[in-house]
Amino acid sequence: MVQFEAKQNVFTLRREDCRMTIHRDTGKIVVEPEEFETIKRTKANSVTLFGAVQLKRDKYIILATEKTCAAQILGHRIYRVDKFEVIPYHGGYPEDQDELDLYNLLVRHLGTGPFYFSYTWDLTNSLQRSCLNESNEPNYIKSDKRFFWNEFACQDFIECAKAFPQVAQFITPMIYGFINSASTMIKGRAVTLALISRRSKRRAGTRYFTRGLDANGNVANFNETEQVTIVSDRNTDVTFAHVQTRGSVPVYWAEVNHLRYKPMLITNPVPTALPAARKHFDEQISIYGEQTLVNLVNDKGHELPVKQSYEGIVKLLDDPKIHYHYFDFHKECSKMRWDRVSLLLDAIEPELENQGYTTLDPQAHKVLSHQTSVVRTNCMDCLDRTNVVQSCVGRWMLTKQLRQCGILGENQPVQSVLPLERIFRNIWSDNADLVSRSYSGTGALKTDFTRTGKRSRRGAFQDFMNSAKRYLLNNYFDGPRQDAYDLVLGNFTPSPDFHYNTDYRPLKIQCMPYMILGSLLLMFISFFATPKSKPLVPSGFLFLFSLVSLIVSVYQCWSNGMQHVNWPKLVLPSFLHSVYTKKGRVFKVNGQLDKRLD
Repeated sequence: MVQFEAKQNVFTLRREDCRMTIHRDTGKIVVEPEEFETIKRTKANSVTLFGAVQLKRDKYIILATEKTCAAQILGHRIYRVDKFEVIPYHGGYPEDQDELDLYNLLVRHLGTGPFYFSYTWDLTNSLQRSCLNESNEPNYIKSDKRFFWNEFACQDFIECAKAFPQVAQFITPMIYGFINSASTMIKGRAVTLALISRRSKRRAGTRYFTRGLDANGNVANFNETEQVTIVSDRNTDVTFAHVQTRGSVPVYWAEVNHLRYKPMLITNPVPTALPAARKHFDEQISIYGEQTLVNLVNDKGHELPVKQSYEGIVKLLDDPKIHYHYFDFHKECSKMRWDRVSLLLDAIEPELENQGYTTLDPQAHKVLSHQTSVVRTNCMDCLDRTNVVQSCVGRWMLTKQLRQCGILGENQPVQSVLPLERIFRNIWSDNADLVSRSYSGTGALKTDFTRTGKRSRRGAFQDFMNSAKRYLLNNYFDGPRQDAYDLVLGNFTPSPDFHYNTDYRPLKIQCMPYMILGSLLLMFISFFATPKSKPLVPSGFLFLFSLVSLIVSVYQCWSNGMQHVNWPKLVLPSFLHSVYTKKGRVFKVNGQLDKRLD
């Protein structure tokens, strides 16, 4: 337990045998021994350190001040952060408008998590990776840096820990993702099902601002999902774990918002992405083993070029450890026949049999079997179709595991055990919603199938509402959300002369939304106003004028749609650059997605 105290000149964090003092004026960190009286250890000032982030004028220490136990797995308590506190080093909350804007981005990001941590278990690593690394090094050293979300915020403390190893006690790696677990009794044995999703901080961002891969081989919306199953009774205890991944199609492609429902699709020639794609799959194979690629992108229409690019890059890689499978989800599962996902499972079943899963004997601290490969699933967003397929793979593995330990008969499906089936459906549906919110801003589509096993008209209507909400969020509100990612993850460092909300677009572009609102207001007045005396302007003329004004302003917005999107202000997407003309700043599309233009 870490106790925190803020004084005028210093922050003090205490553990039982160590005290870390941070001087607020210089940021200097001093570490000293501490004899911590037990009576002072109260929950009132107990915190978990997230880190510290420098904004334009001041640095801010970030503390998790409230937490909830989200799950308990293999004796390890896992906490979800319920509340953060952000405290300036120099005292006093920001008065400078740019500082205040950045501060609000920081607070907003921390509030949209959820963030998870454990004091005794490194959540950034899967069970299998943890078993393969049994060193006594601190968790922040052993952590999988892809999922160590607060690594950038902890840099000051990581540097200090090189000289003062005691500081490692204060560094707690956190993941941005999903964790939940639930238990039931089957045939006198306790069965616990847990699901852990870890979101990669590399190329992290929002739906339309981060697509494809970058030159370092990092793909957008990469998530590792681990399903943990624990079967126990009085005499025996066995743990199974199985990992799946999802990630954007690993070529250079983008979808550019321009107020249309379907964005503008851009793909670069496949060979240009070959070095980056090789980096991506080399890393994936080194971590997970052979790759079973499941591509769910449509075989026609808007999505076809992305499918063709993916297949082109797999052909160029020509790697025997990469096994590509295509499944036309919307065609095969049309008319709500989503049970036909079984066709895909039949196709990849030999590879699922070969890859296996991790089996642990916790009592003997022994690894009985390892997972040797992984299923990597994607659709366009790596959300809705991907969620359905991953849950089906998860059920296939759960069935095999429970048959191995005698919980299920040889031909008995998980669906026949209703309490466990309800747990499975709810936990995977909740995971789908969380992963979707972090990327698209709304819950997942198609979760009625994951949650109930059936596709319904009510679920289809809910999908329609979520799709409409995504359109509004992705065009008009996602800029600040992307900025928050870039600020917290260290992709942007504010300079002293930085200005956040200054709008340099041409005045004509800035005025059009206000013209639309003004025209609608005049139309409302012309319809419903009932003047007591003769009006200066006849209502019919006022209506005609406002209608013409509305049509002209809507046309101007529509024809210049890209200029009205709420783009990120800290780091422009790789597909975008800006040009300053005499009238103002205009956004244009980059042709080469692997190079960023200023």
